[in-house]
Amino acid sequence: MSDRLYYTDSYLAAFESPVFAIDDVDGRPAVRLAQSCFYPTSGGQLHDTGTLGGMAVVDVVAADDGVLHVLDGAPAFGVGDVVHGAIDWTRRYDHMQQHS
Repeated sequence: MSDRLYYTDSYLAAFESPVFAIDDVDGRPAVRLAQSCFYPTSGGQLHDTGTLGGMAVVDVVAADDGVLHVLDGAPAFGVGDVVHGAIDWTRRYDHMQQHS
């Protein structure tokens, strides 16, 4: 189960985490992490975008055991690697302002 960092700090914009697994969502690689501050589409609020290990995160999907970070291409990292994640803060803040 991944730790959803946005529950404890909605202003967190960057983090480091080991990669648990790399799955597939609609033909695109989807990364499962030990922890993440990327918010998935949920409750009427759109998902975050940003970067993960230097790759663009184009979708974030809620899963039973955390979130899936859908990438725009094959990752240059693998399971067990520690990656740096950074959300697009402008997009997150805009969504926070529009959603109560």
